[in-house]
Amino acid sequence: MRILVLSDIHYPFSDEREILRIISKEKPSKIILDGDIIARAGLLRRFFRLIPKRLRRNTYFINGDEDKVKGDYDVLRLRMGDARLVFIHGHQFNIKSDNVTANIARLFKIFGSSVPLFLFAFYARRRLHLHGEYLFLGHSHGLKNFKSIRTVCCGTISNLRGVYNDRGYVVIDNGKVRIVKLRKLY
Repeated sequence: MRILVLSDIHYPFSDEREILRIISKEKPSKIILDGDIIARAGLLRRFFRLIPKRLRRNTYFINGDEDKVKGDYDVLRLRMGDARLVFIHGHQFNIKSDNVTANIARLFKIFGSSVPLFLFAFYARRRLHLHGEYLFLGHSHGLKNFKSIRTVCCGTISNLRGVYNDRGYVVIDNGKVRIVKLRKLY
């Protein structure tokens, strides 16, 4: 089984052709949309036309803080063989607001570009009381696999700017996690 994880698409602030190319290239059996998918009301049907019909029943939509439609899940738990996978957008772990959290992240970036992402990932695991599961987080737009704590920040494929602008996505193939980086837009 191959799972494609797309996070923070912020449709229509993304390239439809790029989304189609990713799905075509990766040939997933499931798609996880890890929050902040639809940025404008009324675009859900248009967005889902990008998903091949054969995959629509195997596409899972996780709630994000900027989604203009309600997703199917706040927390999605899947099993892939022996692997237990947990998907959550991650906005639930903001400190007061997006602006406060972003300013704290900018500050901690002084100590290393991955430090804020690691702290976000570590905090999310603690809050969810996870032990053996592999956690997949959206929200930060960071793209990083922290193998030591079994947590992946899933990046973005939007054209928007933030503290992190790590364009890319995640593929889980038979329990193995692969990060795919996309070209920068700016």
